[in-house]
Amino acid sequence: KDEISKLSDKELARIRREELGFVFQEFYLMDSLDVFENIMLPFYISKTVDDSKKERARVLMDKFGIRTLEKKMPAELSGGERQRVAICRALINDPEIIFADEPTGNLDSKSGKIVIDALKDINEHMGKTIIMVTHDPQMASYCSRLILLKDGVILEDLEKNIQNKEDLEYIKVQIFNLYNMFFDEVNRMEEMSATRMETLAQSQAVLQERVEKLENQLKSMEKELYIDEESDFAITCPYCNAEFVVDYDEL
Repeated sequence: KDEISKLSDKELARIRREELGFVFQEFYLMDSLDVFENIMLPFYISKTVDDSKKERARVLMDKFGIRTLEKKMPAELSGGERQRVAICRALINDPEIIFADEPTGNLDSKSGKIVIDALKDINEHMGKTIIMVTHDPQMASYCSRLILLKDGVILEDLEKNIQNKEDLEYIKVQIFNLYNMFFDEVNRMEEMSATRMETLAQSQAVLQERVEKLENQLKSMEKELYIDEESDFAITCPYCNAEFVVDYDEL
């Protein structure tokens, strides 16, 4: 294998077209082509269409339950059906690696389950490596290896060795804990612009100043307060100047 950085743009395009498969969140089907033509698109581009490749497309459609949709246009399909068409297109060249970018991000839970089951089947029974990017802990729980990233840095690298249901539940708990811990923070930080961060710092300084002032006032009150056990006494609120008379015997 050649070092990828030394390859020409044309050769890189060939590798992407013929040796890798891609599944996107937005499907990226050609609206002007029907289901069969979308799946066959890599062969149309490379001008290598033949009967064996057409048969392979039909086998994939059978496998993923969309054979009856062969002549349908993308606009006539549900989100889950579109994604299964995209998966068939990704597999048509029999690639060793499939890259999936948030493959269930635009799907409801039922359609998402169908898609993730399809990807799991591709990995376990077709022997394909799937590299998937997801923010969904449920999706991540299907993977045999999980790499948690933040700002390009690996925070956790988990490899699952599932022997029973308890192992699976343990892994799921780990996944959810990690996501809750790290991605909540990431999402909050991404929402904050530099101006908002500066404003936050200023607000914190003002708050700290007020806390210190309050502490000093309370200390002053403690020193000035004198309790006469034989009579009532009054306390003046330092904030609203209201006076409260307290009967010592009721304390």
